Amino acid sequence: MYYKCIFISLIYLLASYFHVVQAQSHQKYQVKTTVKKKVSNKNYKLEKPLVISNASAISSQVIEKHIKRISTQSKAQTLTREVLILGLKAYYKVQKIHPNRPPIITIIDYSKPSTVRRLWVINLKADKILLHDYIGHGSNSGHNRPTKFSNQRESLQSSIGLLLTENKPYRGQYGHALRVIGLEKGFNNNVAVRNIVIHSSPYINEEFTRIHKRLARSRGCFLVSRRIINTLLETIQGGTLILSYYPDPNWLSKSHFLK
Repeated sequence: MYYKCIFISLIYLLASYFHVVQAQSHQKYQVKTTVKKKVSNKNYKLEKPLVISNASAISSQVIEKHIKRISTQSKAQTLTREVLILGLKAYYKVQKIHPNRPPIITIIDYSKPSTVRRLWVINLKADKILLHDYIGHGSNSGHNRPTKFSNQRESLQSSIGLLLTENKPYRGQYGHALRVIGLEKGFNNNVAVRNIVIHSSPYINEEFTRIHKRLARSRGCFLVSRRIINTLLETIQGGTLILSYYPDPNWLSKSHFLK
C-alpha cells in the first residue's frame, strides 16, 4: 500500500510538471505569434525607418554626386545646399530599408516666403528636377513667411518633417487630391487624423501674390496651383517621400532621418 501511494504521487508530480511545461510552451508560442502579427501589420513599414541607426547613413561621396548634378539646373538656384543634403539623407535612410520605393523626393522649404517657388520634385535616379513651383502653408503658420508649425488637430498650421504619399489620388472637396502619412512622431504623425492632404487652389498664382503679398493659405494642407496638380500627383503618388523643411532646432536634433 505504501509503495502504491508513492507511485501515485510520482505520477501526479510528473503530470503537473508536463502541464507546466506545456503551458510555458504555449505562452512562448503566443508571444511569437504576437510579434509576427506586429511585423505583418501594414503600418510596420512606416515605423521601421524611425529606428535606423547612424550606421546606415549614406556616404558623403554619393551625396556630393547628386548635389553636383542637381545644382547645375536652373530650377535649383534657390534650393539651398543644406536643405538638399537633408533631403538626400532622409531619402537614403528610408531607401536602405525599403529599396523598392520610387526614386522621387519632394522638398518643401518653409523657411522661404510663400511668394517664391519653394517646392521641388526631384527624380534622384536621373538627378533631374521635375517640378519647381509655389506652395501655400497653413493659415496659422504665418502670413507670407511661416514661423509656426504643429502636429495638433485644429491648429490650422503646417507640419514639418518627413512624410510619405499614399498610393493613389482621390477626388475630394477641392478636386484632385492625395493623402499623406506622417513618419515622425511628435512632428507630423497626426496628419492623417487632421485630414492633411495635397490639393490645389485657384489662389495659388502670381496674380494673387501681387495683390495680397502672399499666397492663399490652408487649414494645414499642402496647397498648390491648379496648373500643376495633375502632373504633381501623378509624379509623387505611390509611396514617394516629402521633406517638409523648416530650421526648427527641436526637429533637426530629434529626427532619425536627418542623422
